[in-house]
Amino acid sequence: MRKTGQMSVNVSVVIISLLLTTVAFAFSDTQAKKVAILINNTFVQTNYEKKVIDDEFAKSGLNTYLKYLDESKILFLKKDIDNFSKDVTKLDDQFKKGDLSRAFKIFELYEVNVNKMFEYMLTLLGKNSFNWESPELYSTDVKKIDWAETDTVLQERWNKRVKFDLLELKVKGKSTDVAIKELDSAYRKRLKNINKNGRTEAFEMYANAFLHHADPHTTYFTPVSGEEFNQQLSLSLFGVGAVLGEKSDFIEVQEIISGGPLDKNGSIKVGDLLVAVAQGEDGEMVSLSGAEAVDAVKLVKGPKGTVVRLNVEDPTTGKRRVVTLIRDKVDLNDQRAKGEILNDVDGIKIGVIHIPSFYQDFDAARKGEKGASVYQDVEEIIVNLNKAKVEGIVINLMDNGGGSLSDVAKMAGIFIGAGLPAVFTKDSSGDIEAISSDNSKVTYGGPLAVLINNRSASASEIFAGYIKDYKRGIIIGGATYGKGTVQMIIDLDEVAMSEETSEPSGEIKVTIAKFFRVNGMSTQHQGVIPDIIFPTSNYVVEDRESFLENTLPFEKIDTPYEQILAFVATNEFYEPVSEEKLMTVSEKGLGEGKAAKFMSAMVDRQKLVNSFDEKRDINLSESSFKREVEKKNEENLKSLNEVRTAMGISLVNSLEDLRNPKTGKEFIKKLVQTYNEIGANILANYIKANR
Repeated sequence: MRKTGQMSVNVSVVIISLLLTTVAFAFSDTQAKKVAILINNTFVQTNYEKKVIDDEFAKSGLNTYLKYLDESKILFLKKDIDNFSKDVTKLDDQFKKGDLSRAFKIFELYEVNVNKMFEYMLTLLGKNSFNWESPELYSTDVKKIDWAETDTVLQERWNKRVKFDLLELKVKGKSTDVAIKELDSAYRKRLKNINKNGRTEAFEMYANAFLHHADPHTTYFTPVSGEEFNQQLSLSLFGVGAVLGEKSDFIEVQEIISGGPLDKNGSIKVGDLLVAVAQGEDGEMVSLSGAEAVDAVKLVKGPKGTVVRLNVEDPTTGKRRVVTLIRDKVDLNDQRAKGEILNDVDGIKIGVIHIPSFYQDFDAARKGEKGASVYQDVEEIIVNLNKAKVEGIVINLMDNGGGSLSDVAKMAGIFIGAGLPAVFTKDSSGDIEAISSDNSKVTYGGPLAVLINNRSASASEIFAGYIKDYKRGIIIGGATYGKGTVQMIIDLDEVAMSEETSEPSGEIKVTIAKFFRVNGMSTQHQGVIPDIIFPTSNYVVEDRESFLENTLPFEKIDTPYEQILAFVATNEFYEPVSEEKLMTVSEKGLGEGKAAKFMSAMVDRQKLVNSFDEKRDINLSESSFKREVEKKNEENLKSLNEVRTAMGISLVNSLEDLRNPKTGKEFIKKLVQTYNEIGANILANYIKANR
């Protein structure tokens, strides 16, 4: 069992999710029953609010399960929903006993209806009798759509979906025949992959539909998804070290990770196509034609030290070759903390540390081995910054979704010293515990600033909170996400040690506590409010904890805050942030220079993106559809180029140029750099104000 402050909203990058997908896994009915009982018992014994799975869980669980399966309301009829909902209050009792018959029956009908829908849509493509100028409306606002009363209504929705998908291809310059051919291939691929997901996926969705009624961070993981989650925190996996994506009917190598087996081998380059994969020295080649990237990764990834053979095609010559690799541990170094020095920020040398997540290699720590640790990395970076004699340090936590609670507590000692509380926790019994750093000395005692935004969550909020509460540094940016809960990950096989079974059960992540800042305030819902506020790249109000369903409420506890501040003031390094000087810097703002122009462009861009999201009714007349898309693309391109101009990077000629991975990486790198520079300038102004 271990605690984590990991953010549970979906902040995962697609690339990472592709990297971390594992081999296929399937539950037997006996195991599914056993695991359901384990989930219920473990949840009831450990959850923060001492909730039990009852009738309310049943009602909410069924609705959420149906939303997972058919959010767009294009598969089930109203009579199906009415049938599913009969005796809904019995579902909680059935779940406790491991009776999953209702869930599996619903999923079976879902599979039947998916097949029926795609067969209909493929037939529609084959007929090719579309009225391209019919002004019918296609609504993407699922909240406005009711369940269909008849098959005819469902088919009307399928008709519109096919036409919408074709129009999206046609406005990209595809002829009708080519668009139909490509869409036919895409539908067949989706159908193939849906049909193989099976009952294990149904079980995981159903269990989580129930658990998410407790709070959005209480989650069940199958053995497969549990391994993915653990690897996200440890920043490592066993494989060949490649980012894979789909291209036509094959799988493309989109990136090669430094230090991985592919990088060391050197015989495969970015852009090469994977045609087939084989296991071991003599295993049979499995074709990847028509496969999704996620399926390719299942075949490529595997235990350390095992052999995988890749049939690779050079897209420029068409020549194919077989490359044999030995799987090894791949560290995702791009996700580790990195430091840099800005030598002349208005005459001041500022160090910057960018921390994408609070990672820790839990397996390595358990074995006493050295693994990835954000605390160790940051401490090493600061030692080097001290040697370079920087006058101030900026910590960038923008878009940092959280992670290891223990590492963020250790990091407190780098800035405030040993023995001082970094955060308080309160468990389900009401017991309050102070989590303090055990560092022997302060590594850095100089001027400090922390960059945050509404995607800075959980462990990031703890860090920003204690820096603010101790008046140890300046908090800059936008209000944080507002996740103030602690989760424990429990291995269900450890819970069921007394039972003989050859099948793994997975893990459950349960909210067991809340954390509270040194001043006694929870970060739940409220987050951490910056000292100097400016809009950030993810400045979307709804993208915060308080907008999720079933979140736990805000709380406040009593802490010896004044005594703590009095004690830390005796530290020889300690110089609290001057409210007066901070006000002077805040009033100065971003001025009218590069930073102000960048912020203005980002705000305008966000308004534009929000306006796109508000347009939910789409005219399926080809001429109207084309005009709307062209207008949207034109506005989008203009907005993006205004941001790029403000950032000082080259303009793009079309939105297609942005699909180039190199272009995307350049933008993200420059975006981080721009915010780092803004933070450094604000800190430099504060340093100068104190001279």
